[in-house]
Amino acid sequence: MGADPMSGRIHAGLTIVAVVFTTYLVAGALVWTGPVEQPIVFIAALATYLATTWLCIFWDAAPRTRPVASGTGGGDEDLLRRGGELPLWACVLALAAAAVVPAATWYAVAETARLEPFATWSLGGIGALLTIVMVRRRVIVAWAGLVILAISAAAWIGVVGALTLGLVGAVVWVVTAQLLMALVDRAAVDTAELTGIQRRSSEWLASQDGRRRERRVRVQQALEVAGPVLIRTIETVILSELLLPGHANS
Repeated sequence: MGADPMSGRIHAGLTIVAVVFTTYLVAGALVWTGPVEQPIVFIAALATYLATTWLCIFWDAAPRTRPVASGTGGGDEDLLRRGGELPLWACVLALAAAAVVPAATWYAVAETARLEPFATWSLGGIGALLTIVMVRRRVIVAWAGLVILAISAAAWIGVVGALTLGLVGAVVWVVTAQLLMALVDRAAVDTAELTGIQRRSSEWLASQDGRRRERRVRVQQALEVAGPVLIRTIETVILSELLLPGHANS
């Protein structure tokens, strides 16, 4: 089955948006407006986040095809294109990043600067990472990452700080991604079913045309064989009537 150009363009567009947005988050985290006591740890956390996120974006992300029941009572199936599922090892990396990156970021900055935007970037950053994980068909992993992020944020900056500085937004992103993927999957299934119905209708019409052509050919063949016989029979009957005694006397 050939690649769908529209699906390819959408996939490329979403990939570009994800790369640009995550890069923007990392660039914003480099604008330090407060003391950073462990700059190497801070930079290492940024690098770990960026590497993990880009791996989740690019690794084995080509859309796949999977069979979907036609829903018309037949035994055949149609092919449904969907994004590649994130490998298990990448899921482990994403969960590790959700646990390590925020903690390392808050550990690296001074306690008085932990509520600064450059120190709380990890709430939005990990939220974006888990949104990517959700789009890559790992629902449980994405929600597990959110739980880890919430626990880490509450431990370092408090529940109120976590909720007001980005945790709610991260949850909204993941929920929105899950809803959108469900809608896209439903639309894709409906499209595959309609395509299957149209294909089977075309096949049925083609088979009917073939049967009609076959009947016409058989009728023509029968006429070619029986036509001369009928003509000779009619001629014989006419000659017999002409040669009857009654006709001869008249």
